[in-house]
Amino acid sequence: MLLFILWIIVCPGIGYAIGRTRNCWGMGVVAGLFLGPIGWLLTVLNDCREKCPECQGRVPDGARRCMHCGHRFEIPAGYVRVK
Repeated sequence: MLLFILWIIVCPGIGYAIGRTRNCWGMGVVAGLFLGPIGWLLTVLNDCREKCPECQGRVPDGARRCMHCGHRFEIPAGYVRVK
C-alpha cells in the first residue's frame, strides 16, 4: 500500500520536474503517473517546443522570429508577451 501511495505522489512529481524544463509538464505528469521511470525517459526524449513552419527547427514559446532561419511568426491579436 505504501509503495502505491509513493508511486502516485513521487512519479508524477518527478515527471513534472523533468517536463517543466522541456516545456511539456503535462506530458511529464501523465507519463510519470502511468509509466514511472519509463515515462520520465519519454519526457526527456520528447521536445514539446513549437516548430518553425519554414525550417522545422524548434523555437521557444513566444518567439517572434526563428533563431535558425529568421522566419517571422505572426502574433495573434490580443497577444501579450509576459517577461
